[in-house]
Amino acid sequence: MSYDIFKQNMLVFMRNQPNIASKEQFAKKLVQEYDALIKRGFDTLNLIPIQEGNTAAMEQVLNGVLNTAFQQSSGEHAIITNMGKAFQAYWTPISGVGGLLGAVLELIEELTEEEKEEAKTIITDITVEYPKTQQIYDSQFTTNEQRLSHNKNVDKEEVFAKQREITGGGGGGGTPEGDVGQSTPTITRGGGGDAVLKEKCGNGLWPALGPGPAPNFDVSSTEGTRRWYKQNPEYIKQNCTQILFPTKSGDKKITVHKDLAAVVQPAINQIKSLGLEIYIENCAGGLAVRNVTGGTRLSNHAWGTAIDMNSIRYPYGYKFGEDGIYVGKVKKRNFNDFDKGFLQVAKIFQSQGMTWLRNNDPMHVSIYE
Repeated sequence: MSYDIFKQNMLVFMRNQPNIASKEQFAKKLVQEYDALIKRGFDTLNLIPIQEGNTAAMEQVLNGVLNTAFQQSSGEHAIITNMGKAFQAYWTPISGVGGLLGAVLELIEELTEEEKEEAKTIITDITVEYPKTQQIYDSQFTTNEQRLSHNKNVDKEEVFAKQREITGGGGGGGTPEGDVGQSTPTITRGGGGDAVLKEKCGNGLWPALGPGPAPNFDVSSTEGTRRWYKQNPEYIKQNCTQILFPTKSGDKKITVHKDLAAVVQPAINQIKSLGLEIYIENCAGGLAVRNVTGGTRLSNHAWGTAIDMNSIRYPYGYKFGEDGIYVGKVKKRNFNDFDKGFLQVAKIFQSQGMTWLRNNDPMHVSIYE
């Protein structure tokens, strides 16, 4: 293994500071160089070259560590210690979270216990459940063009009509396109329950396998109070499609419900035209067949009608108040520049007929909430 090459490449990169656009770019570069370093070596016992490390897990932990460090304005930083845990994450099995990655997140001192628990479930979604869904969906097609065009013949006005049926008459349509200065709730809370969603957006199909409804589906895995179910390929085939969701580091392909794709596309176009994707650090994904946080009914993610973003920066339980970011009733900080930028992004989603859970889950936007 040539650590000299690793160190030299990182030094050249870090000394060229004007060309480092973001901490996410730094995290990606560090992951790439470390991955290349490891692959230059081999298992010295059996002389087997290293095939693949968990770069996705390493990058996710690095971004979380850097976000935490950048938000700290005083006191001693634990950034070096925490970055070491990102290197540990590289060796976490790709096929599952295992025990290590959860332990890595638990050791990040700046997170509260609730934030750690939520972070672990988000990691499970990112590293296990969303890729599983993607694989089921991708297996139906031979080209990316087919995957992206499947089930795209949905008119968003039909979706708004369905919103009113599901939620008992709430909103639909939001404010006019382009008016990012306004933010009005578009639909009432409630979602109509699992049975209604099964008929209205599931076309009579459950997204999970088993007799249904929750918790009677066939369980795939559990983490604390979160339960993931075995996915129904027929539901995915009939009701889902793929979209390219904008992030700071480029578009991310995710699997979502076809109704969500119809509603979110105008918002995506507007976000990109205004250059606001710089306020979306990551997209945690769309379809993951699981229960709702803290309850037994299916999450909107189980139907593919929700998207999470900025999952490390805005964990479940955070709140966008009038004057800053809160956790419960406790103010965590005044709005920083990133928070203000993301508010613009969230308002665009709302203006296009989506719900943003600003009061307890600001990473989450959805329809049929």
